Amino acid sequence: MGAGQFFKKLLGHVKKFAPRLIEEFAPGGELVADLVRSVTGKSDLEEASQAVLADPTLLLELEKLAVERQRIVIEGRVARIKEMTARLQSINETMRAEMQTDDNFRGRWRPYWGYVSGTAWGVTALAFAIVIVLAGAGVDGAAEALPAIAQGFADMSVFWGVALAVLGVAVWSRGAEKQKRVSTEQFKSESLRKLLDG
Repeated sequence: MGAGQFFKKLLGHVKKFAPRLIEEFAPGGELVADLVRSVTGKSDLEEASQAVLADPTLLLELEKLAVERQRIVIEGRVARIKEMTARLQSINETMRAEMQTDDNFRGRWRPYWGYVSGTAWGVTALAFAIVIVLAGAGVDGAAEALPAIAQGFADMSVFWGVALAVLGVAVWSRGAEKQKRVSTEQFKSESLRKLLDG
């Protein structure tokens, strides 16, 4: 076998009983290489791989280590999923509680956010327009300020992205609320009409 062939063969063997371990750390197989070296005590990977393939005791030890490492990898992934699920559940419960309240702020924050975002957008655009006009008129320092202001706009792209994303979600969710209310009212009025006509 050529250089690296023993390790490739060993990697294929490990993949049969610890596929998640290989998937997690593929394609280099560095984790498996470390396990092979630790089982044999040899630093040369090919020598270590050849020794493991030749000795069933070392191969069994490698399998045990790989399965244990795979278990740790899977448990870590499961823990992250549980944590994410708990976080999403908390957010979901909070949103449901907010929807159940008849608090006036809940109905007013969307227009407030819309007006604030629109006002901030307008003030920013107006300031930029004023600097452009002043630069065109030859006012001292206005032309030199243009690159800095343009860079400021570029730096604020994340700020505007978040603000407009919140505004978009607010508008979409308000539309969904109105649509749900209208369909519920239509259902009630149709049901009442059927009862009266029936």
